[in-house]
Amino acid sequence: MLQMFVKQSPVLASGGWGLVVITSLWYQRTTSTWRKMGFDSDVFQLLMRTKGGPTRVRLLRSLTTSKNRLELSRELGYDWNVIDRHIKILLKHGMIEEDTAYGNVKLYQLTGAGKKLMSLIEELQGADAHSVPPTEGKT
Repeated sequence: MLQMFVKQSPVLASGGWGLVVITSLWYQRTTSTWRKMGFDSDVFQLLMRTKGGPTRVRLLRSLTTSKNRLELSRELGYDWNVIDRHIKILLKHGMIEEDTAYGNVKLYQLTGAGKKLMSLIEELQGADAHSVPPTEGKT
């Protein structure tokens, strides 16, 4: 059925291939920019190609000042367990660090790499509105 539709609509067929080419060029440009900034493909996958990427980008954007998990949960509108899972991932990859701890409450802040990464994401977003994942939706 799809082949019949494509045969009847060469405009849609060429448009589909155009989308593939544009996506490929965007991917190459974006990964090249990431490598120039010193980030490897794991970080690109972590923030741009995984289901939780938009949530992690929102979390990083939220850490302009030190915050604890509960503050992040309330600010971003996610369950505390979701925030906890993403914090562990970002800690593992060195994007955030524990700032201070008060009893069981830990504050988190961006590392130098996290700040550099956020400036790169903002730069890419300014250059191309489709360069970063959408920030809507819960993950």
